Amino acid sequence: VQRFRYGVIVDELGQTPPGTDSDARMLYDPLDEGAAVLYVESDNRVVASLRLRHAAASSLPSNMEDKYQLSRFVEFGKGALATTGGITIDREWRNTPILAVLLASVFKLCRENQVRFDFCQCTPDQLRLYRRLGYRHYAPAFSDGSGLKVPLVLLTEDLPYLSAVKSPFLNIAKGYDNPPETRNWFSREFPDADVAGSAPDMNEDDFWVYLARRLHDTPQESVPLLNGLDSASAKKLVSSGAVLRCGAGETPLKAGESAA
Repeated sequence: VQRFRYGVIVDELGQTPPGTDSDARMLYDPLDEGAAVLYVESDNRVVASLRLRHAAASSLPSNMEDKYQLSRFVEFGKGALATTGGITIDREWRNTPILAVLLASVFKLCRENQVRFDFCQCTPDQLRLYRRLGYRHYAPAFSDGSGLKVPLVLLTEDLPYLSAVKSPFLNIAKGYDNPPETRNWFSREFPDADVAGSAPDMNEDDFWVYLARRLHDTPQESVPLLNGLDSASAKKLVSSGAVLRCGAGETPLKAGESAA
């Protein structure tokens, strides 16, 4: 896994994060300590990997606690919290369901270990995929120096939400008890988080109405990018994107970055 990470992150992406061993061509991540590292092999080589870190088994970095607002979940205890990170996928496998397969294993591990909330982050262009899986955008996006990141949480016991978004994790969840406590608490604590009504499978017209409701105006009137477009073109453009909540002064996109 460490050699695989080196090939993707150092050789392909040109980054040299802490833990890079150029002589051994390996990339070590200290967050692996105490975590479960999952990977997929094809033809005897690793093609994807990620890390599941159970808060009860290992402490979480303070900056991660801040970005995910973990203090707001403290009443459930550390044993109910986990974070998924270190996601690395081979270039040839990035347009396949391999990430969903890995995250399904994460979901099963979470349920086996009584984890009620799994936290992760994604780039804006990945947001639709994560929403389809059942992850929810619940806190302001942030920049980590490599671009904008969206904090996400998966309520592993929220069967109605998993059903509403047609999550592939639904059948796994049905094999466990799914009490309503976390779902009801989350709705009260994060009333502006993603709800089933903003699911990513909305058609263009429904998404247009949803966006107008959030903007308190028609998108063509309030979004300069849409000025001059006819209604059909404007609807097609906005439905290909995603709604993000950013902090005051946050830059959603910088020169040279790409996002959908």
